[in-house]
Amino acid sequence: MSSSRFRSFLSGPSNWPENALVLLLYVALTMAMTYPAVLFLRAKVIGGPEDNFHFLWELWYVAHALFDLHKSPFFDPDVFVPFGFSLIRNQDLSPGTVLLFSPITRLFGEVFTYNVVILLSFPLTALGTYLLARELWSNRAAAFLAGLIVGFCPYRFAHATGHLSIVSTQWIPFFFLYLERLISKPNKKDAVLAGVFFGLSSWTTWYYFFMVPIAAVFYVAFRISWQKRWQDLFHLLRLGLIFVFVALVFVLPFLIPYYLATHGGVVDYRGAGESQAFAAAVADYIIPPTTHLWWGSSVARLWRNGPNGLWLSEWQLYLGTAALLLAAAGVFHPRRRVVAALIAMAAACLIFSFGPGVYITHPPPLSASTNDVLLSPMPAPGRLLRLLPGFNNLRGWSRLGFLVQLSVGLLAAGGLAQALEWAKRRLHAGRMVSVGIAGAAMALVIIDFLPKPMAMSAVAPRGVDDWLAKQPGDFAVMEYPIPRHGYGGPAIYTTRLTGKRIIMGNAQNPPNLAYWPDLSAFPAPATLDLLYAWGTKYILVDENLYRAGSSFWNIHQTWDTLESAIKQSPMLKQIAVLNGVHVYQLGADNQQGSELLTNGSFEEGNTKAVPGWKAVGKPTIDRTSKYSAGGRAASGVTEKNFLLSEPVSVEAGQCYRLGVREKADSTKMGTLLLQLDWKNESDGDVHAPATLRVTAHSGGQSSQSTMTVRAPAGAKYAVVRARAASGKVWVDDLSLKEIPSDCEPVLFVTPNPVSVAAGQPGRAAVSWDTCCGAEGRVTVTTDNQAEEVLATGESGLAFLDRIKPAAHYELRLYSAEQPIAIKTASLNATERTATIVADPNPAPPAAGLSRTRISWATLAEGDAEVFVSRDGGPQQLLARGPNGSVEVGWIAPGSSYEFRLYSKDSLRRLLAKTTVTQ
Repeated sequence: MSSSRFRSFLSGPSNWPENALVLLLYVALTMAMTYPAVLFLRAKVIGGPEDNFHFLWELWYVAHALFDLHKSPFFDPDVFVPFGFSLIRNQDLSPGTVLLFSPITRLFGEVFTYNVVILLSFPLTALGTYLLARELWSNRAAAFLAGLIVGFCPYRFAHATGHLSIVSTQWIPFFFLYLERLISKPNKKDAVLAGVFFGLSSWTTWYYFFMVPIAAVFYVAFRISWQKRWQDLFHLLRLGLIFVFVALVFVLPFLIPYYLATHGGVVDYRGAGESQAFAAAVADYIIPPTTHLWWGSSVARLWRNGPNGLWLSEWQLYLGTAALLLAAAGVFHPRRRVVAALIAMAAACLIFSFGPGVYITHPPPLSASTNDVLLSPMPAPGRLLRLLPGFNNLRGWSRLGFLVQLSVGLLAAGGLAQALEWAKRRLHAGRMVSVGIAGAAMALVIIDFLPKPMAMSAVAPRGVDDWLAKQPGDFAVMEYPIPRHGYGGPAIYTTRLTGKRIIMGNAQNPPNLAYWPDLSAFPAPATLDLLYAWGTKYILVDENLYRAGSSFWNIHQTWDTLESAIKQSPMLKQIAVLNGVHVYQLGADNQQGSELLTNGSFEEGNTKAVPGWKAVGKPTIDRTSKYSAGGRAASGVTEKNFLLSEPVSVEAGQCYRLGVREKADSTKMGTLLLQLDWKNESDGDVHAPATLRVTAHSGGQSSQSTMTVRAPAGAKYAVVRARAASGKVWVDDLSLKEIPSDCEPVLFVTPNPVSVAAGQPGRAAVSWDTCCGAEGRVTVTTDNQAEEVLATGESGLAFLDRIKPAAHYELRLYSAEQPIAIKTASLNATERTATIVADPNPAPPAAGLSRTRISWATLAEGDAEVFVSRDGGPQQLLARGPNGSVEVGWIAPGSSYEFRLYSKDSLRRLLAKTTVTQ
């Protein structure tokens, strides 16, 4: 490049060849700073196996629905069976990535598309910032620096590992570029382009639809000269209406369905405690990223431990020391109105990023079962903003941090422009000095942000995925353990690998959340009944992940407790074991009959008629999903307005289970009267009806009630009557199924024994059934003390909480028909510690190296590290995570390997260790 062209690059007018050169430089920098991502575009995916696999699934499913199935891509019935999965409900459909790039996905696959979209967001974000900074300061070197600061900031690297929509920030700088041009040189073209780029920004995620206007309002308010003639202001207002019109053309096709979802009970509002948990803290803006190549590990150990290390993908908001120093210099740039606008924009976004309240560092969650935290005693404006529609459904307020970073990057560019001008005028600096100053500033920014090599995850089916893909038929699969396995990004992506339906999935608003307590009790009979009713054929259980223990809904299972409970169940039959994943067939010996009721969930029909049911009076049929237990429909019944099922065939002497999900209509409780009328060949009544009387509670979630009955002599048909004895009750998921003919009373406790962490209460699930319509009660006796009632009813599922280590519990099931207990069960509790185990140990002898599997689990969600030392030598890092399982294949004969589990907090405590030999 000649001397004149270089000076032009520093401060001269723009032209497309130079812009292309700038883009190429940013592309080269992207390839270097995201290494080795560019080498594995089709084989691996950027980031660990978390939310990135959810977006892989979205990319694949949307393209599959559009090009193969030729149907709407907004709902997948094969995820969260039987409720299905609404991509609108999940709020991260991201038309700007998933829909926009669906043709690319169709041609090259979802892995390639995912990686390319993320990688392109780096140079495009940097280029947009470069063009905006050049517009503001008329200095290319300063503009290039701004592109570095914004395009390669820690915020973007944090979200690049899993949040395809959030990392797609590339349209935001372009929006502000044309907004600035609209203000400085008002014209229709820039109004239209500002609307286009705002629309594209909103397409990537609704977060930017709500957050970008906050920044824009403050930028415009301080950027415009209100001393202009009213004719000029009126002209600017007209152009603003053009901008709004264009933006709405982009946004409304997706905003309207979202609005209907939020007002139809589909989308759940975020609580203030959750918004506070995912908001920024003041320290987030000054703590360097844990992903830094040189000092990231030290930062993680010293400052990102405990509560401050829980959500690093949201809290890595470091603005950069070099960037802040240059931004401070930029405050004195002579373009005072631009400076004021950027300062106002940065300050506003900073304050709103704190969400409902300001914390210096992050507080701990209120409990282990929730993400919510206490609201800060120092309220922030976000607490008021949450009162507005849309804002009350935002969780990650920290994402306003990108707009703070944009402001700082632009001010830093102004600071460098000032420094170059000062050197030129005061020091009479030549080209080499200017190059040195600009180069030093850029080098400091790169060093400040320099990340470790990008983590990559292989995208390939497991052995059990291949096995399932080969099984004929259309059936559903449930997988345990649920955390990080049955529920999560990799879990939902299994539908792509196996072609089978799944009971769980991944979502911000899972439609089956009301059933999670029931699912946690696996393999309790009540849980198996629920899974069978949902069409589950196979249950996968990963022994490797249970070796060291796994918790869900405060139920902690180890492989020992789980395997013994599974063996007690006649409904589970082991079919295969693939790399430690056990495949059990549910109801393998036809111990459960098919569903007898037609349309028990009321999904078929309309608001006036329901196939399979006869209306008496005018029962309410709601199809907004507001009152349903998980689907889209429910029926409201009263004493005079109720439903009768069509008669279904039954066999005298056979046992049946009748089930329902119910909740009261208002703040008051109601009473549901679920009745089973027995009929003979002539439609006459046989015997007294079987009746289930349930107190229905109001609230957001439905309760589940069941009744087991034996068909009396002479019964040929049965009719289900769903009515209320008091109030109005919403019913859903009515079910009538045949159960084993022996129909014996059941009292099932899992896990047993219970492993309890020191200082924390334990929990066990208790499933019972007195059988055949008899009212019952379950009692518990602790260490031979007084007997207490745990639960009542003919059957059900209850949880025994506050279990203490070393205590002994005796459970008894009583029937109203007998004075003595019809079933008893003993339960013991032991104290749980952090665990690391090897299986097998010793490793089996081999001609060469042997293999074993290392599994570990901590007592908290905080991160941990596993190290290994051979024959007393230096220890080396093996794995990270609060729990997990890895296979090692290098156990040599004659050597001893010590595996050590350390906490990753500032104390770096040794939690557990185990020694392995061949």
